[in-house]
Amino acid sequence: MIVVMVVVVVVKIGGGKGIDYELFLQDFANYKNTILVHGGSHELDKISKKLDKPPLILKSDNGSTSRFTDRETMEIFNMVLCRKKQQIKATLLNL
Repeated sequence: MIVVMVVVVVVKIGGGKGIDYELFLQDFANYKNTILVHGGSHELDKISKKLDKPPLILKSDNGSTSRFTDRETMEIFNMVLCRKKQQIKATLLNL
């Protein structure tokens, strides 16, 4: 019996402002068996505000924060991430 183990690395790139995606993707393209997860919070906040649906951030007693996501926010989130996915795909195709 032959057992083959494949290691998959999951990389989460934050959605915050100031990330150089082109530089990151040039480096990321060199790795095999990787999955890219993207946050998108900065872009979601920006687009939400333009659509008159500013983010509602909840803060717990211990200081943790999280976004309240209703149906409308989820639709905006999907729109933003689909757009980001297309931009990342285009960058990868041009490497």
